[in-house]
Amino acid sequence: MCDDADVIVVAFGSTSRSARFAVNEARKEGIKAGLFRLKTFWPFPEERLLELSKKVKAFITPEMSLGMCNGVVKGCIEGNAPVLGIYHVDGEPVNPGEILSKIKEVK
Repeated sequence: MCDDADVIVVAFGSTSRSARFAVNEARKEGIKAGLFRLKTFWPFPEERLLELSKKVKAFITPEMSLGMCNGVVKGCIEGNAPVLGIYHVDGEPVNPGEILSKIKEVK
């Protein structure tokens, strides 16, 4: 669902499940959100994200770290769109509601 998306959630690992739920809920509400799920971190899909960055309002990177994915996404999209992070380092998973709230901020 990235081709027509206004906001794209870039997620990996267990956070992808929360992201998928949030994106589906956003779509139900008429918000054009998309999920870009990373299966591996290397090689990083720089070209595809750069291409998408020319069409979207923003990217959201929910992660259970202090911004590892966020920094990589920022580095490959050449400033074409803002990259907003949601960080958890307390062992608690990222909640779909947090992601949906961030999506609504961007729309």
